[in-house]
Amino acid sequence: MIIEIDTKLLQEEDLTPDEYIYLWHLYNKMEPNIPIDPNYEKLEDEGYITDKVDITDKGYKLFQNPDWEERFLEFWNKFPYEVRRPQGNMQTLRTEGTKTKWFKDARAKYKKVNKQHDLIMRGLEIELKNPTYMHNILTWLNRKRWEILLKSDKIVTESKLHKDI
Repeated sequence: MIIEIDTKLLQEEDLTPDEYIYLWHLYNKMEPNIPIDPNYEKLEDEGYITDKVDITDKGYKLFQNPDWEERFLEFWNKFPYEVRRPQGNMQTLRTEGTKTKWFKDARAKYKKVNKQHDLIMRGLEIELKNPTYMHNILTWLNRKRWEILLKSDKIVTESKLHKDI
């Protein structure tokens, strides 16, 4: 496993590499797999953790892409509100407002996968070519539909290439 450490961030936040790695493991909900010796008291005093094992919002922010919310809004706005099913009925895929539970749940889910934004958007583009059987936004995120769509698109593209040869 490779963990990238921004040394400038360590200096700005006055963190040791062990403290950063410990916080990274908490952020990713993993047990540290190497011996580390973080200063738990310091991390609690500075508001990064509580009870040695619970990462706080301040701790989460160390690992968040600062523009992830803009990326989420780009995804949210591109995701269709509803689609027409083959039977002719309309199926709602997301709510229109940003004050709804769907928006909040999708936002929370997207926060965990935002580093895959470019892949997510490419997968969404593929899905939008034929959205008839598209899942609602939460199911789409939970099942990581972009991964499935990108794999199937690659197979189709490779198949077309072989036929052209």
